[in-house]
Amino acid sequence: MRVVALMGGGDWADASVTHLVVPDELDLEALKTEWRYWYNNIYCKNPEKNRKYRSFEDFIKERGGRPTTEKEVEEFWDE
Repeated sequence: MRVVALMGGGDWADASVTHLVVPDELDLEALKTEWRYWYNNIYCKNPEKNRKYRSFEDFIKERGGRPTTEKEVEEFWDE
């Protein structure tokens, strides 16, 4: 398992960071490609199916990822 900082947002004014513990074998690049395909070709094109939105973070969690605990990641804000 490894700790990953999942950074999102269009720019840093509205960015987010989520820390996840991810299985070593999980290829995040390949998973992101899979998520984009799902989002663009299944979720967006079939709104009548009333599909539930799943974020990329959800995709990771469905494949064995989990949020970190406070003991696994110490956050420090340099303001």
